[in-house]
Amino acid sequence: MSNEELFDSLAKRYDEWYKTPLGSFVDLLEFNLILKHSGGMLGKRILDVGCGTGNYSVRFANLGAHVTGIDSSEEMLSISESKIKDSILPIHFHKAEAESLPFDNNSFDMVISVNSLEFVNDQANSFKECYRVLKKGGKAIFCVLNEESLWINTLKKQPEFSTSVYKDAKFFTPFLLKQYLSILDSFSKPNLESCVFLNYNPALFLEPDAQFIETVRRFIRPLKGAFLIGSARK
Repeated sequence: MSNEELFDSLAKRYDEWYKTPLGSFVDLLEFNLILKHSGGMLGKRILDVGCGTGNYSVRFANLGAHVTGIDSSEEMLSISESKIKDSILPIHFHKAEAESLPFDNNSFDMVISVNSLEFVNDQANSFKECYRVLKKGGKAIFCVLNEESLWINTLKKQPEFSTSVYKDAKFFTPFLLKQYLSILDSFSKPNLESCVFLNYNPALFLEPDAQFIETVRRFIRPLKGAFLIGSARK
């Protein structure tokens, strides 16, 4: 099954996880870290690479950005479109691959990719394409799943992992993310951070305990969180 077919099959239940207590907690951590790295989105032209069901695209637009979202899944994009059909939010969705973005050079003030580059066929070229369409002085924000995290390591041990969307994912490490950013010589020195230091165990999730774990582990092992973010300017 291709990545497109896999995500098409998941599209209708993709958002359900974010409605669970654990999903909601993780989502807030991740979104706040993206906002920190963005430095503000008002008036910015943003490309959301691998936009999925449009959750982040809608949020970015609500913060005043003009958003273009791309994804390879028709079903995901259909759900994205349904979220904005009765709104006037400045969002446009397109079917496209991260390895071959259908946009001119220097088109966007900000390029953001959230947990999508693990699933592309050519990671290196995807980074180059994101760089190409970014304006001089613009910011790229790459959010990836960290293979060195407790979350990913416990996720791999779950019985359902072998049939999940993650079974063929090409996870990142902090070193690998730095390597990909370093092949683009004009990028500034990247700023790396992470969050989601929890063990993957939805049945045992308790928010007060999770927040304590998050605070302590982020201080002790700052780049071992499951949600690894690297940002840099062109």
